[in-house]
Amino acid sequence: MRIATGLMIFAAVTTSGLPAWAQNPPVLIIPPSGAAGPGALMVILKTGAVTCDGQSVTPAYSEALTPEITPLIQGPTLPEAVLAFSIDPAGRPRDIRPDAVRANTSELAVFNTTQLTEEQASLAAWRFPAAAADCRLTIRRIATPLADAPEAAIAPLLTSTLDRRWRTAVTGRLQRPGDNCADRPDMLAAVYPDRRKVAPPAGGRVWTVLRWDILPDGHTTDVQTVTSSGDPVFDAEGRRAVSDSLFVDSKPRTGCITVFSQTGAPLGNTPEPEPTGDPLQDCPADVRARYTPGRLTYPEAFRRRGIEGWAIVRYDIASWGQVGGVTVLTAQPAAAFGDAARQVIASGRATPGFAAAVRCTDRVIFRMPVDGQEPNTD
Repeated sequence: MRIATGLMIFAAVTTSGLPAWAQNPPVLIIPPSGAAGPGALMVILKTGAVTCDGQSVTPAYSEALTPEITPLIQGPTLPEAVLAFSIDPAGRPRDIRPDAVRANTSELAVFNTTQLTEEQASLAAWRFPAAAADCRLTIRRIATPLADAPEAAIAPLLTSTLDRRWRTAVTGRLQRPGDNCADRPDMLAAVYPDRRKVAPPAGGRVWTVLRWDILPDGHTTDVQTVTSSGDPVFDAEGRRAVSDSLFVDSKPRTGCITVFSQTGAPLGNTPEPEPTGDPLQDCPADVRARYTPGRLTYPEAFRRRGIEGWAIVRYDIASWGQVGGVTVLTAQPAAAFGDAARQVIASGRATPGFAAAVRCTDRVIFRMPVDGQEPNTD
């Protein structure tokens, strides 16, 4: 029996005037005057090495892995985490999925295990010189106290999603003795980097973290790059933007922090056809028509980068409307899209009826909106 194609479910991010991938407003961080408790926080620094078929491979394009911050660490050495993937003929990583977490120490460690979603999104934007199979990104983690970590190691934290108290602690750690930009004056003129001068790869991003002072007349001075993703043009644009900004007259301030970031164009993914030929499939059209999927949430790490994806999910529908047996058959370019698709199918429900359905199949597509078009119209 041929599998019914079912419903194609789309997720997209609404915008106001600009596509979601272009909406990366600068984030102005106001360092507190004496942030409390940095000694209780640990920064997890990450490095990654890629192998394919057991041989070391150097990406044609890659990005440094964003560190994490947490108060829940026992011992400085954390387990290694591994992402398995393949590389298609265009050099794009595919089939990205968490493969293993290998303990390299007998010490206990508690750390953020969110299916390595941030790392999956970063790897999806990388490029490699040739196709390959059986690839691994081995992520090594070292935990160091926030109070002892160098500025270049902790400043990238400000480019990630942090809760307010940890962001306060990080910006406080970037302050120098005597800095007083916690209470800054109002802005008269805000200037931003010229984004036309920088073109990150599709799905990739550039960022820069700046520290600067304010003179009594409201002009900025001593604009410095604390650390960045390494794009000299974007770094220079960031310094120019802060240098040309203007505040109201007030007492001088020192140690102000600003973060600018920019992502590339959306990184599309063309869905494959849904699987056919399952001899156990029994999904009557009238039962399938009674089903309404749950709310679909775009994986945040991929949304921020404009990386699209899809998944094919199989499931059953009971006669009383409950959904069960939810299984992800495939997901691209990363397992995180399968996790999100499983959630939307599992949280759906059908109106009760006399018949049930077995092994129904849906293709769940995560697509960024196109300029001038409404999302979810495909």
